[in-house]
Amino acid sequence: MTFTEFGNVVLFHSFILMVRFLSILVFVFSYILGSAQNDASIYYKNGLTRFKRKDYKLAILEFRRAIEKQPSDSAYFHIGFSEMMLGDTMVSIQDFTKAIALDSDNAMSYFFRGMDRHAIGEYSQAIQDFTKYLTFKPGSASAYFFRAKAKLDINQYLQAISDFDSGLKIDSTYAVAYRDRGKAKFELKDFNAAAEDFITGYILFNSEVVNIETRHNPDENGYKSNVIKLRASVSIELKRILPFVTEDICRRIEGLIK
Repeated sequence: MTFTEFGNVVLFHSFILMVRFLSILVFVFSYILGSAQNDASIYYKNGLTRFKRKDYKLAILEFRRAIEKQPSDSAYFHIGFSEMMLGDTMVSIQDFTKAIALDSDNAMSYFFRGMDRHAIGEYSQAIQDFTKYLTFKPGSASAYFFRAKAKLDINQYLQAISDFDSGLKIDSTYAVAYRDRGKAKFELKDFNAAAEDFITGYILFNSEVVNIETRHNPDENGYKSNVIKLRASVSIELKRILPFVTEDICRRIEGLIK
């Protein structure tokens, strides 16, 4: 065997060893990655179980562990929602933002981040989030209502009314929307139209209270209390508008709230 031939043999065996070494590395890496994915899946499923039980603090811990193994938009979304339910609004916004960073099509993260932003007075940013959500879910009455409320809070009355109109075309039973659209119309001095919205909202709230009482579900006591408070708020609006409306509307209002 010549020196050249010997060199070629060495090179060939070196190449074979390198291929085997790389194959081992790929196997080890795949094993580690698969193990991490498996662990992440277990933690994520545990988080979902806690989440469904409304055990939000423990759900957050499980989702955080899943993220340590493998970040996912879904885990960040569930953390954000859990934090929102616990009242940790600022942290919740951060986690919804992380979910969106991983998946810009995570529609629900835009929606709930919008709710969080509205809660802390970031009305323009909330409007942007609800607008983005509506590109995914154009048939969402809730998104129109929440965007309308944010516009109402920055005195964009005509734009708010337009959004309330769009939402009520989809869901005409949402009493709060009538109350808040009435507020916008009141500010624009369209008093009779405002009164009609207040009256409709008041009637719907009354109907909801009756429905709850008919069902006799003790779990709805808290919800019933909220509905009664909202009905009371409409009652105040109805009394406030009395000096500005026609006599026939006055009589209708007095017949409702006497």
